[in-house]
Amino acid sequence: MSEKHISEELKKIIPFHYELEMDKLEIMRVDGVPVTIKDLEDLTTILPSSYKLNLTDDKI
Repeated sequence: MSEKHISEELKKIIPFHYELEMDKLEIMRVDGVPVTIKDLEDLTTILPSSYKLNLTDDKI
C-alpha cells in the first residue's frame, strides 16, 4: 500500500487538520473537536511502522 493511499485511508477514518505555530501544534478533527492524546494513541495502532509517532509524557 502506497503512502499516499494510506494517507487517504487515514483521512476517511480520522479526518483532521492541524495548525503549527512556533511552539504549538494544534490538531483538530474536521468536526471542530480537538484531537486528544488518546486519539493519537488509537492512530498509532493503525499506522504502518514507517510512520514514527512517539507519544511520551502526554507529548508528541
